[in-house]
Amino acid sequence: MVLDNWKVYMAKIDGFSTLVRINMTAKEQGWANEFPLCVVLTLQVLAKEENGFPTEAELARLETIEQAILPVIDKHGRLAVSLLSQEGTQDLIMFTDKPTELSSAVDKKLISLDIPEAEFQLGSPDGDDQWAWYDFVYPKD
Repeated sequence: MVLDNWKVYMAKIDGFSTLVRINMTAKEQGWANEFPLCVVLTLQVLAKEENGFPTEAELARLETIEQAILPVIDKHGRLAVSLLSQEGTQDLIMFTDKPTELSSAVDKKLISLDIPEAEFQLGSPDGDDQWAWYDFVYPKD
């Protein structure tokens, strides 16, 4: 079981203000060995402020979607470790040992919620260290 040790902070990534929510203990618990492949679920922000972040109502919609798919992720033994919100998108970043199974299960849930604007992608399909992004967004002193 992953400890619930989440941190939320603001950062500049690729020149954009980005809200980062990250599980601070995911990598140190050795989950990178059990769940080596990164999968990113990108949701489009349908209503955003000038700064690219969701409006209050849109944030509630995105939270509802996230809460609906997290049990699906957990059921399939997969690990959600971060969320990035930036410039009109929200990325839920998770790790798995079976990306096809995970994406299929989450996709079915999204269809049942009538969420057509979601997109799955492998974090690093060329085989690079798929946990490298974790080090990149992990907060520095």
